[in-house]
Amino acid sequence: MPLGWKTKNRGKLNKPFLSDLGSPDVVGDFVQPAHKLDLKAGAGRIVSETQVFRRAQLLKITRNTAASAWKASPKLVESLRHERKTLLVQRWPTKTFTGTKISELSEFLAGKSSIRIVVVATMLDLDKPLIIRGSNLILDLSRVSIKPKGKAPAFAVRIEGANNIALLKGRFSDGDNGILISRSQRIAILGNELTRFSRVGIVVTDKSERITVAENSIHHSRGAGLFIKGGTNSSLIERNEVHDLTGNSNWMAGFVLSDRNDVSSAQSARPGDGSGDVTLFKEEPIFNRLSPPTRNMFLANHIYRNISSGIYNDGSVANVFHANLIERNSKEGICFDNGSTANVFVENSVVGNGQRWGQSDRGLEQDYVLKHGRMADGSAKAKLPGISVDNAIFNLLVSNRIEGNYGGGIKIVRTGFLNAFSRNSVKDNNTGQNNIFHFFGIELGAAKGDAESVELDFLPSIGNLVKGNDVRGNHYSGVFFGVGSVENHVFDNSISDAKCWALESATHQPNYSVNNSSVLRSRNIGPRLDAKEHCQLDAR
Repeated sequence: MPLGWKTKNRGKLNKPFLSDLGSPDVVGDFVQPAHKLDLKAGAGRIVSETQVFRRAQLLKITRNTAASAWKASPKLVESLRHERKTLLVQRWPTKTFTGTKISELSEFLAGKSSIRIVVVATMLDLDKPLIIRGSNLILDLSRVSIKPKGKAPAFAVRIEGANNIALLKGRFSDGDNGILISRSQRIAILGNELTRFSRVGIVVTDKSERITVAENSIHHSRGAGLFIKGGTNSSLIERNEVHDLTGNSNWMAGFVLSDRNDVSSAQSARPGDGSGDVTLFKEEPIFNRLSPPTRNMFLANHIYRNISSGIYNDGSVANVFHANLIERNSKEGICFDNGSTANVFVENSVVGNGQRWGQSDRGLEQDYVLKHGRMADGSAKAKLPGISVDNAIFNLLVSNRIEGNYGGGIKIVRTGFLNAFSRNSVKDNNTGQNNIFHFFGIELGAAKGDAESVELDFLPSIGNLVKGNDVRGNHYSGVFFGVGSVENHVFDNSISDAKCWALESATHQPNYSVNNSSVLRSRNIGPRLDAKEHCQLDAR
């Protein structure tokens, strides 16, 4: 369990101790020889010509960006908590609202500032969106349930161009989308419940900053629990529970972070129209997407039992994920995809993800795996890892617990460059092995593309650091190198109980493995360690 966690009351999480932030030496882990790749020759030149590297240059991101984001995170958390506390204790006049419709509440709020509003009704009709603009407002919804009697508006709440607003303890249900935060600063969404929405729970966009989303419960909706895009920055996502979301698409994960210029269609899926199972967006080159969510903090959230992934990163940059529990999601626990750059993932627990339970045929077909068939329990044979990395660079994964996932522990699918995986506990992540597939503790892969793409490169894993990990239990091999995956540094790892090999390379190729501890043999790693016998496994 990550440092700073305590559990009580049926799994609800207390806040981590602030002193725990910044404790792992991610700077020391990252500045290593594996990250001193010669970009003018050989494999380094291949890296320098990719979209993900070009975008990092345009955004002025270096190998030090992730470490600086981690070092800055305690101050960001402390300042946002202080802002939230200061807002909630303001001695503004209190007024009560006695109406029964959201349209009436919007009229009541118009033009008011420096005030606390308490809604006394037990039910409000979501006849129109709740419009919140201006500044200095506390809205107490702790007594009320809000849902539509007729057709729901696009959003239940629209907070637009606002500043210093707190929205407290409302119960929102049965609408289209939940809460929109756009072009706003210092907004606190605290203690709300959002459920049974046909699209997204909370959307934060349009360069909103210093947003706090804390202690909310988002569940049993079709779309993403929280969708962050449009340059959202310097915000805190803390101690939320997101569970039992029912959409298949990556866009319907517990948390989604995207840098796309147009993702409106990604939020348009409705149950029954067939679009809920597929990824809906217009492809565009990674280096054209230059307004990513950045330097946001995701702290002590519990994301579980969702049909999509726990967290889907679609080009996010320099965000920090600390002390989160991500478990039993049908797809990956967390995916760093499509240009994800310089993110930090520290002291999280990623457990029991990737079984691909509950997936429709259409969803599996969209992911190009329906052809492989299903297991006896109905789940797909093609499993997914606890953590996947695909077209991503400069990300740090340090001191995480990665256990009991079905399709591997940490997997670079392809085009993973200069990432660092250090001091992780990686245990029993071959749970989904079957007669077609087997899985690894850590995989530096080189998968070919399933279809042509204008926004992805299909290249091997180059220049990554795998240091000091404890890889134990049920894996086909502890660490695997795909064809063409070179210039990776793998050292000081402890590997035990794998079914076949400690380190396995698809062919002899130039990687650096030093001081790895295992009683197991390795394959294609060196003449003295290369076992000649063929490894046989009984499929389960």
